[in-house]
Amino acid sequence: MKVSKTRGCLLLLGALFNFSGCDRIMKVLGIGGDGAHVTATRMPVSIKGCSAADPIVVHTGDPVTWSFSDKSYVITFDPKYDPNSSPPKIITPSPASLTHPTPQTLNWDTNGTPTDCSINITTNKKEGCYFKYSISVVGGQVCNDPGIHIIP
Repeated sequence: MKVSKTRGCLLLLGALFNFSGCDRIMKVLGIGGDGAHVTATRMPVSIKGCSAADPIVVHTGDPVTWSFSDKSYVITFDPKYDPNSSPPKIITPSPASLTHPTPQTLNWDTNGTPTDCSINITTNKKEGCYFKYSISVVGGQVCNDPGIHIIP
């Protein structure tokens, strides 16, 4: 009797998931979708031994702060183009958008950063923009190439 109830519950649960659709399941489980359920990365992000968290996830307007204690590092963004403009316009963060509040920290103010580089074709919702960047030691080689996902 106990096995039948368990089996019946599992079948009912499977049917519920089957008929509710992937978007609803992801919303219930708090994964994927419009970025509302995505956990933002805690700041500051530590750079140590030439590596950092990948990807960093922040909402547009929230600053990204890197901190380092073992060496001095430079952040350089890879070229990024707005896929929604014709001709494609460059949306790469400029070197001037990075500031050094202290010798051991770097900040990037994400205000005005686009969030429509990726649009979900099913829901037509903005899923954000991904900015790839490189970490390098001041006066040395490029060490790592993580990225930042800016979500709405």
